[in-house]
This record gives sequence, structure tokens and C-alpha cells, in this order.
Amino acid sequence: MTIWAIAVAIPALVWLGALLVRNARSFPPEVGPSTPWTGWRTSPFRVGKTYQVRESFKALRDSFTGGEVLVYRSQNWSRYDGVTGYFFTAPNDDKIRRWDLPDADDIATWKTLFEELPLPTIPNLPVQE
Repeated sequence: MTIWAIAVAIPALVWLGALLVRNARSFPPEVGPSTPWTGWRTSPFRVGKTYQVRESFKALRDSFTGGEVLVYRSQNWSRYDGVTGYFFTAPNDDKIRRWDLPDADDIATWKTLFEELPLPTIPNLPVQE
């Protein structure tokens, strides 16, 4: 019985090890499986900073109104959907607002849609410098 258990356990461990190594390689070297990876783009926004919508526009999952003031919170990338999502909230509202940028689109588009404001940052939200 012991030899049979070893004969089954060794290939199972080899398979599991190969699976772990393959999954670890799917992340950039500085990011591990337990670290949220924000994607391949560098964000043009700074966490905690305030932005104003320049003109009204529709995004993939949201609509924005010209003059609207938002605070940038985070970004995330979807390999499956091929988009990077940039997430905002209004200063007095916790509802998440989403601007999704397809991988094929130029990141410089943000400058035509948003403008960073020199307003004070939101308390208790660390600001990325």
C-alpha cells in the first residue's frame, strides 16, 4: 500500500509544482500572486487627486457629465476584456465611477476627458505623489 501511495503522490506533486510555477510566471517579476496587479499601463491619474470632467461623454460602463468633479481611487486591468478600468468617486459620494480604456486606445485620451484640479485632497485617502 505504501509503494502505491508514493507512486500516486509523486506525479501529483510534480503536476502541482508545475502548475504553481506556470501561474507564478504569469505575473510580472515584481508582482506576486497575492499582490493585485493593476495592468500593463502606467496610470496618468494620481490616487487621491481631484479631477474635473472636461465635457460629457459615455464610457463602456458609465456616463460622465461635463464639469463633474471626481476623486481618483484606483485602476485595474482585465486581460479577458482587454481594457484598463480607472475608478473614481465623487467627493461626497462613495458610488464607484468607471472609465474603461480599451488596450488598443491611446492613454493620452485622458487629457481630452479629464483635468486635474488643484483642489485639496480628500482626508484619510493617501495621495500618490
